[in-house]
Amino acid sequence: MMALQPVLKFKNWCSSCVECLISGRTEWNDEHLAILNADKTFDDESLKGMLAALTFILEKTTKSACSTRDLELEMQQLGLPAEHCKQLTKVYAMNLEKLKNALLFNFPRASSLAISSVDAKEGENGKVYIMNLHSNNQEDISIILNDTKLNYLVQELSQAMDIIRPFVRNTTSDTH
Repeated sequence: MMALQPVLKFKNWCSSCVECLISGRTEWNDEHLAILNADKTFDDESLKGMLAALTFILEKTTKSACSTRDLELEMQQLGLPAEHCKQLTKVYAMNLEKLKNALLFNFPRASSLAISSVDAKEGENGKVYIMNLHSNNQEDISIILNDTKLNYLVQELSQAMDIIRPFVRNTTSDTH
């Protein structure tokens, strides 16, 4: 269906998808759809599907640091007409820095936790470990673990370290 669309209309769709990614918008409202489909060529669901596909392509291309040439060749191999491919890569190239900022550099992160204190106490059912944590958004959290849960946590963290170690540069220690 995309192949049958005029090139300028396709370019407008690509630009709209870039705006969507940069703004963090995840839905297309009736106003957006009316503007993008003024001639009523498609029903809303078909248009949303095409926009979702273009948004996905632009997002994954940016996150994968794909070159414009590779993007153009891949899209041609998938059957998109050459002129449409050129417009897609042109929009991608013109907005690459904005896309990187929106998708890579400003990636939302979960709050981080720092251990403020650790204590061990004898409880009714054996030893318990109390970890007091402080988050970067000023929240205090206490976690109480028995021996079984503490050992499980250590095992899980050890496995996680083993998985990410090949990707971490300048590790200070090989132990955990």
